[in-house]
Amino acid sequence: MSARLVQMCSVWGRDHFAVGADIGCGSGPNLVSLAAICDQVVGIDASLSELILAKKLLDQEKMNNVELACAYAEALPIPSQSVDLAISIYVLEHVASPDQSLVEVNRVLKPGAKLYFAVPYRYTLIPPEPHTHVWWVGWLPQPWQASYVRFFKPGFEYNIHLFSFAEIADLVAVHTDAHLCFVDFGFDPHYSPVGKLYQRIWKVLRWSRLLLGLAALLARKSIHVVLTRPVTQGPCGNDYSQPDL
Repeated sequence: MSARLVQMCSVWGRDHFAVGADIGCGSGPNLVSLAAICDQVVGIDASLSELILAKKLLDQEKMNNVELACAYAEALPIPSQSVDLAISIYVLEHVASPDQSLVEVNRVLKPGAKLYFAVPYRYTLIPPEPHTHVWWVGWLPQPWQASYVRFFKPGFEYNIHLFSFAEIADLVAVHTDAHLCFVDFGFDPHYSPVGKLYQRIWKVLRWSRLLLGLAALLARKSIHVVLTRPVTQGPCGNDYSQPDL
């Protein structure tokens, strides 16, 4: 996470933020990275036991600019328009209401602020579903997924919501007024040498984009997203071709 955060800050042209938030911080590994680039950080998690572990980690790292709060993502104890940078790594698939969670994040972000979040990719072919290690769960209709998982793992309570690119785009369009940008750390030329090589190949062999894109999609494990609140307030609407992360 720390390497990716540094990469994104480099693309944004920023290496410092006033207020950061880690929504679904768990035991706190990402809090340490966030606290290094923010004056003040708040870590939110619904599990008190995880927050105790996060507190121990922060004490070990001597990070004294982080506050922890036990709360759900659907009701963040954060003032409106107070956060400059928020992260939420593999959290949205666990919450009871992804819709309300995005509404809340949109509320707490300042105009011009950014949210980086990641979720498992629904239609992956090669790796199994990461929470159950059962293959091809996401290819089934949502109501069938829990029964399918229980067939292979009797007694397992499956409450995960897997997302496709289209589902993420729809959620963002309906419940936020932020600009959306999908980020691919393997193939985006902003973030990796592989991406730069990919871009050069594309200029020479245009059909290679389809082949490389298909290969990346088949092996994809997750979706990485950056949302940017518009500086000027307006009705909900998103520019999916937004070039600036």
